[in-house]
Amino acid sequence: IRMEAWYEEDESRSKREKRMVFFIVAIALIVFAACVTLSLVVGILTSFDEIVYEDPVDPPFYQSITQSALNNHLQQFETIAAQYSNSRSVNNGYNASVEYVKSQLQNNTNYNVYQQHFTITEMIYSSSSLQQVSPVVQNYEEGSDYSIIENSPSGSVDNVPVFPIDASGCFISHFDGFIAGRVALIQESNLCLLEIAVANAEQSGAVLVLVHSDIKSSKPYSGELSSTTSNNIPVLGINYLLGTDLSSALEPNISATVVGEEQTSYTSNLIAETASGSSDSIIIIGSHLDSVPAGPGINDNGSGSAVNLELAIQTYQQALALENQIRFAWWGAEELGLLGSEFYVNSLTPQEKSKIRVNLNYDMLASSNYIRGVYNGSQADPPITKSCTKIAQIYEEFFLDQNLKYQFTPFNGRSDYGPFLEANITAGGLKTGSNGMKTVAERTSFGGLAQAIYDPCYHQACDTLENVNQEILMENAQAAANILQVLASQADLNSYLAE
Repeated sequence: IRMEAWYEEDESRSKREKRMVFFIVAIALIVFAACVTLSLVVGILTSFDEIVYEDPVDPPFYQSITQSALNNHLQQFETIAAQYSNSRSVNNGYNASVEYVKSQLQNNTNYNVYQQHFTITEMIYSSSSLQQVSPVVQNYEEGSDYSIIENSPSGSVDNVPVFPIDASGCFISHFDGFIAGRVALIQESNLCLLEIAVANAEQSGAVLVLVHSDIKSSKPYSGELSSTTSNNIPVLGINYLLGTDLSSALEPNISATVVGEEQTSYTSNLIAETASGSSDSIIIIGSHLDSVPAGPGINDNGSGSAVNLELAIQTYQQALALENQIRFAWWGAEELGLLGSEFYVNSLTPQEKSKIRVNLNYDMLASSNYIRGVYNGSQADPPITKSCTKIAQIYEEFFLDQNLKYQFTPFNGRSDYGPFLEANITAGGLKTGSNGMKTVAERTSFGGLAQAIYDPCYHQACDTLENVNQEILMENAQAAANILQVLASQADLNSYLAE
């Protein structure tokens, strides 16, 4: 009996202990479930609070620019050139290029799109010749040995000595010791506009100017004078080998002729203005749309024009908030001496000029042997030195954020920002190089080939889509989109640029 009582008591105690364990586990599970539920509720409320009270983070505007869109525009420019003697110059495919850009703007934006017409005068050449007559007799071929500089005056020289100038001719002092009545042989340079060097040569008594390419290339120097130039003597570009021969020869004499006449024609700028943003504070984004007669100009300057067009389209498509009005411009006749942008700036009244806060210029953004160049705003003259420097810093900061190397390039007015600088309007922009030669240091920074031309197809028939460096095109397009957004969002753009 005692043993049975003990087993009954032990079994009862075991049941009580099991119930206690079960109770404790149940309580623990209930507490755990309550904590999980509370955590979820808090998370949901927090998320709801973020949705209701915090703005969503939009992707940056520059990500709206796509490679495919840019290439589509470039392909259209190339197709147009193919229909007009492989050129989009003012007398070939330029007007068709204008119509393409205009149709894109009208179909994809609500902008005020209009053309600004103007007349141009350019030289049309019928013949030329160049011969060395002593100490050896040698006939030279146009296109391979020499080329007529665009807008060179007509003229001729017969059996005239060549006087080599071991400099660019950008300063009158470069012609110290020059003998009047001779041919001036000067070196290619980016230090000044060519008409300045030619004017110095003419003032020193030169009867003809030869511009010696500084590139070890078989192609002659191809530059241009402004169609409004006051130069009166013929100007020819010669290749590196011919320039070296004439510089080293013992008193070489040459004969040359340039025969041409002026032709007046009509062209236009294309302008598109945003419907929003203050019309008292205007940002002008410009690129020249024309090419030279010799080629389709897909890098020069289909690249800048395509970027400008896509910026305009995406500004509208992305409903970018604009405190300042954007005026997109495609300039005509840049290749004849910045004529379109010059006409535009000169047509502005003082009041209209005062409303323009900044001009951004995009010219040759995709050279195959590129540098990643930012115009050096600190080289601008007062009173816009500080604001031009600010523009350069915005590009600089973007490239630094993207871990991309860049370099500052001369701000010498040799593209369509030039007329704006002359009017004391803040300016800036990007470039990748034209007919200059890449240095060893630049090759270290940007890759490519040292001692080779930035754009080997500059002003040539091979400046096609295949000549475009896709990587630098996209990077520059995104840098252009970034600065557009930065500037367009400033409530007081003048004060921002003065910081």
